Amino acid sequence: MLLEAAITNLVQDVRTHKLRAALTVCGIAWGTVGVVLLLALGQGVKQRTMARQHGMGDGIVVMWPGRTTRAYGGHGTWRPIRLRAEDILRLPEEIPELETATPEYQWQATVANGSIARSLHVAGVYPAYRDLRHMFPQPGGRFINDKDLADRRRVVFLGDLAARELFGVRDPLGRSVRVDREIFTVIGTLRAKRQAGNYGGADAWKVLIPASTFRAVFNQERPDVFVYRSVSPALHEEASHKVRATLGRWYHFDPADHGALISWDTTESNRFWRYFFRAFNVLMGVSGTCTLIVGGIGVASLMYITVHERTPEIGIMLAVGARPRDVLAQFLLEALLLTLTGGAAGLAMAWLIKTWVAGAPFAEQLGAPMITPWIVVTSILLLGVIGTMAGWFPARQAAAMDPVQALEYAP
Repeated sequence: MLLEAAITNLVQDVRTHKLRAALTVCGIAWGTVGVVLLLALGQGVKQRTMARQHGMGDGIVVMWPGRTTRAYGGHGTWRPIRLRAEDILRLPEEIPELETATPEYQWQATVANGSIARSLHVAGVYPAYRDLRHMFPQPGGRFINDKDLADRRRVVFLGDLAARELFGVRDPLGRSVRVDREIFTVIGTLRAKRQAGNYGGADAWKVLIPASTFRAVFNQERPDVFVYRSVSPALHEEASHKVRATLGRWYHFDPADHGALISWDTTESNRFWRYFFRAFNVLMGVSGTCTLIVGGIGVASLMYITVHERTPEIGIMLAVGARPRDVLAQFLLEALLLTLTGGAAGLAMAWLIKTWVAGAPFAEQLGAPMITPWIVVTSILLLGVIGTMAGWFPARQAAAMDPVQALEYAP
C-alpha cells in the first residue's frame, strides 16, 4: 500500500515538474555512470596488469650471481660469485621451505630456418623451468623433459613469436632449425601469454634447449641465473633468507651482501600492485561518488519543492490519523524510487559504454572495463545511501508539520 501510494505520488510529481524531474534523473544516471565506469576501468586495468605479472610466474624469485661488496671470511670485495648448477639443484634438499630451484644458462645466438636467420636469446634450462616460468606449450607440442636432459638431445622449444618469425604460418613441430652451427628439432612452441617483466627479452622471443645440451654446445659450465619458489607464500621470506644464507656458506660471502646475489622477487612486485590497485579503486570510487552526490542534491531539491506544494495534503493526512512516521516513510520512499530510477538508467548506459570501449583498439593494451557483481552491488548501495540522505531531510520536514498550520494552505 505504501509503495503503491509512493509510486502514484511520484508519477504525479514528475508530470508536474517534467523538466526538473528529467534533469534530476539525468544527474543520478550520469553519477551512476561515473561510479560504475571508473570502478570498471580500475578493475580492467588491474586484471590486465596482474595477468602480465602472472606471465612471468607465480611467487618466483629470479637470482643472478654478482660480485661481493663486503669483505667476508678472509675474502676481499669485488670477488665474482660463480655458482654451480648442482649446488642450485640441491637447494631444496637443504631448505625444506623451498619447493624447487632450477639453473638457467643464457646466450645470444643466431637461430636459422633455411635462409631466415635471426639473432635470438638462447637459454639452457631444466624441465622444472616450465612450471616456474609458465612456459606452457601449445597443443600438440611439449616442453623439455628429463630424457632430453639425460641424452643431451638436440631439441628446441620456441617462443611463439620466434616460431612465427622463423616459420611463418607453417607448423614448426618436428622441423629443424640451426642454433649457431648445430641442428635442433622443434618439439614445442610457447602458448601465447601476456608478460609484464622479463630478463633476457620477452619469453615469446626465446629459444630454449636442454641445459646439458647447452653446456656441450656452448662450452659453458656455470649458469648465468637461477629461479626458485617456496612451498607456500607464507614461507616465502624465510625461504629467501635461507637461500642467501646457504649459498653464502657454500661460496664464502656475507648473506646480507646483496651485491653477491642480485634478486628480482616477483612476490614483492605483486604485493605492490595489489596495494596500488586497492588505492586506485578507492580513488575511482570516491571520484564517481562525488558526481553521484551532485545528482543526490537534485533529488533533495525536487523533494523539498514537492513537500512545499503538497503541504495541504500532508495536513489532511496527519489530521485523519496518519502518523508522522507514515508521512516520513512515504516521502523517503519517493526519493528512493526517483534515485533508483536514475540509477537503473545509469547502469544501462554504463553497460553500453563498457561494451563499446571493450571493442576499442586501446582496450587490448590498457585493459577493457569490467563490470563485476561487486561493482553493481556497490553502486546500488551507494544509490540507496544517497537516495536516503536526499529524501531524509525533506521527508522529516513533512513529518514534523503541524496539521492545523498545514491545512491553512488548503485552497
